Amino acid sequence: MLGTTVVWEVKPEIPAAGQVAPGAWDAIFDWPKGSTITYHVHNHGPNTYVLGDVTRLRERGAAQE
Repeated sequence: MLGTTVVWEVKPEIPAAGQVAPGAWDAIFDWPKGSTITYHVHNHGPNTYVLGDVTRLRERGAAQE
């Protein structure tokens, strides 16, 4: 979530083998620098979740590289 808006969500099947859930999304709104990013996990049982990386790829309206 950015602020209070869900911007990306994954709902894996349970039970399931370990997996990586890469994701990318285009921002459809502007948010101020320093906005809260929330990473939320619903956990059922002895599982491990890791947030690997959050990266801003480019400014809105900037030329793609």
